[in-house]
Amino acid sequence: IDECAQGAGILCTFRCLNVPGSYQCACPEQGYTMTANGRSCKDVDECALGTHNCSEAETCHNIQGSFRCLRFECPPNYVQVSKTWCVPTQAPSGSLHGGPRPWRVPCG
Repeated sequence: IDECAQGAGILCTFRCLNVPGSYQCACPEQGYTMTANGRSCKDVDECALGTHNCSEAETCHNIQGSFRCLRFECPPNYVQVSKTWCVPTQAPSGSLHGGPRPWRVPCG
């Protein structure tokens, strides 16, 4: 009996492998791990685990099944004070409300 054919899309969330007398669920080879129930796949957060290959100048952002390395740069007249935060170098004289506001890098 092929349990995978009978329960297509029900037994496993990613891939069902038919084995003699039973079935086994599998996840994609990279970026996911099997959950405790043995049927569902969970994203691996390479950024949190430190298994990414982003440089010191880049910030790691986790995405489903992988990660992205993003380089952050401040706009003109701003200086970087953290990995994702810029502040104006100085407020222009005579500006309303004390000049430009702090700027944060948009994600995505």
